[in-house]
Amino acid sequence: RAGWTGFFTCGDRDAVYALLINTIILNKNRWDIVVLQRLRNSSEVLQFCSILQLRHVGYSLIKMGKLYGLNKYDVFSEYFKSRKSKNRDNYLRYKRRLEKIGKLELRTSDDLEPSEVLANIKKISCNSWQGEEDSSIFSEKNPITNIHKFHADIIKNKHKRICPISLILMFDGEPISYRYGIRINEHYTSYATEYDNTHKKNAPGLILLYQSMEYLFGKNVNQIDYGIGEGRLKTETTDWEEDLYTIYIFKNSIKSNLLKLLRLIKFSLNKSA
Repeated sequence: RAGWTGFFTCGDRDAVYALLINTIILNKNRWDIVVLQRLRNSSEVLQFCSILQLRHVGYSLIKMGKLYGLNKYDVFSEYFKSRKSKNRDNYLRYKRRLEKIGKLELRTSDDLEPSEVLANIKKISCNSWQGEEDSSIFSEKNPITNIHKFHADIIKNKHKRICPISLILMFDGEPISYRYGIRINEHYTSYATEYDNTHKKNAPGLILLYQSMEYLFGKNVNQIDYGIGEGRLKTETTDWEEDLYTIYIFKNSIKSNLLKLLRLIKFSLNKSA
């Protein structure tokens, strides 16, 4: 089960999708149902489903959630002016409050070694609400096996086309919030953000959100999306939204067919509720 699935393809996209489907089929003795959650770009999703049909693989496709993002502004001040005055005032109020009592600084993966990035992220994660609930992708206790190692490896190994970008808000030399994502060509996707609960009243996540945008606009990133999930902060700080899709892949077995039936019943009940 993939909590959030993205495909990074090079060359023949059909061939890449076919290879992925072949891998799923060849390993069918290891699964009963495959769930690829929250896929964006409806045309690519339909293309993927058409290959499943050609291979006579059972599946169902449903719309599930939204993705929020924005396109690049020429300068950050132009973007900032486009936000509601209440949102601008909140950011400036929290930022000035911290600057009055200490030094506020943005550190990035440009000036930090991967080991320093990970050390700062883990320090924040230990004191965040996600860390307390073991839901942080950098927590060793996350129920998704080895997900912390997967993302740590991405941070350690930069690639020409897939570049991890980590942004860390420091207060008096201590990390209080981070945002971690991946840049592919001119597109940036945010995968995770957390803040230290001891600084919650000063909204470090909000401060970092706006500072992240200013940093990314200056790095020739033409499009930013803030990952899965919906919330007031995302709708207030972004300009567009996209539907996300989930694909359920089944095999012809008693257990798989039972899971398929249960999923259909659950979906029907949720729709009628």
